[in-house]
Amino acid sequence: MSAGTMTHWLCLQMHDGTDDGQGGQSETGWTDWLGLWASLTPVSATQLLMAGLLHMEVTHRLVTHWRCDLLNERRALRARAGDGRLFAIRTVRDVDGRRVLLECDVVQVSEA
Repeated sequence: MSAGTMTHWLCLQMHDGTDDGQGGQSETGWTDWLGLWASLTPVSATQLLMAGLLHMEVTHRLVTHWRCDLLNERRALRARAGDGRLFAIRTVRDVDGRRVLLECDVVQVSEA
């Protein structure tokens, strides 16, 4: 993937607040962590079927340059796009193991 396809500037945020007691995070406690360029594309139903997923939780695929700090981060992460959309990051993986790109499955979420 060339850098020309990474057309979305995203601000990644990490959760450093408290849990809400129900398996999630409180709305407060999100801190801007880093900014990066990424490709952000909707995931089609065909791609979900081929991946063997049985539910439609994943809505977009985010691809960016390889970063060890992003790959090793274990706190809850979310990404804010320049147009205001907010995405919860579900998975971060180095698909081919070459340390070139990272692929993330993300879900579009609301602020509240």
